[in-house]
Amino acid sequence: MTMHANAVTTQKLARKRFALCESCFWSATVLAERDVSCPSCPGSSVSLIPLARDEEYRLKISPSAGLVLSFSRQDRR
Repeated sequence: MTMHANAVTTQKLARKRFALCESCFWSATVLAERDVSCPSCPGSSVSLIPLARDEEYRLKISPSAGLVLSFSRQDRR
């Protein structure tokens, strides 16, 4: 039974997504299959970007460049 629970957890983590509100740029990592809505802008559009199991993202806010997103593979040393 434990192996089944681990398989389910692995499947859910394989479907992680990066959520970004197109109005206010609220963001989150979504680990479950469900609809996502922005807590700040009800009714606004939220984009969902699928992430690979070993993919990570960094969010940086810069006065000169604005909102900067970078995606990369996790370093597994």
